[in-house]
Amino acid sequence: MRQINKGIEPSEFTTWKRGNPDSLYSDLPHPERRAIRQSCIDEQLGLCCYCCRSITIDDSSNEHLKDRDHFPQHQLDYSNITASCRLSGRCNDFRNNQAIGISPLDGACETEITYYLSGKIKGLTDSARTTISATNLKSLKEERKGMVNALIWGSGENPDELELLENDLIDLFIAELDTPIDGTLSSYAPVLVSILKSLKG
Repeated sequence: MRQINKGIEPSEFTTWKRGNPDSLYSDLPHPERRAIRQSCIDEQLGLCCYCCRSITIDDSSNEHLKDRDHFPQHQLDYSNITASCRLSGRCNDFRNNQAIGISPLDGACETEITYYLSGKIKGLTDSARTTISATNLKSLKEERKGMVNALIWGSGENPDELELLENDLIDLFIAELDTPIDGTLSSYAPVLVSILKSLKG
């Protein structure tokens, strides 16, 4: 996961809330929902809030970090909404109303959840393990491995020799992966950044 820094909510959403003070998220019209989602995708540099797969406005959904059933008072809080992929059996689709331990808004999501070149994911704390379980991120091992390998080969590196890179080269690789191009990061780039950071001696 990659920490998300929330910004100001879209003006369309603000205007709608002012005109509908007693409404629920379920009352929110489609154009306002899309405006929220696009704003979230921009904040997330084009990545799903949980798995870090590339997403667009048409293949993602608005995700309430504090779910609407248990926290109805937060259903129209922009600071509680992110964008998630819509793929079956993972992320928002799998989570439903399960509690997450570490929010992608929390910097701990980058330090308490670790990844390996094999595609394996591991939670270092109970909160991290709760998030991994609630979003079914363990099931994406092969997908992560394939995308991470593609990123490595695309950079001209051999995955088997990655652990032999010196720290200066690792830092350059991290900086390249963590630099958005046209406002987006490569799919799974934060996963590889996490792996590279763990390889530094």
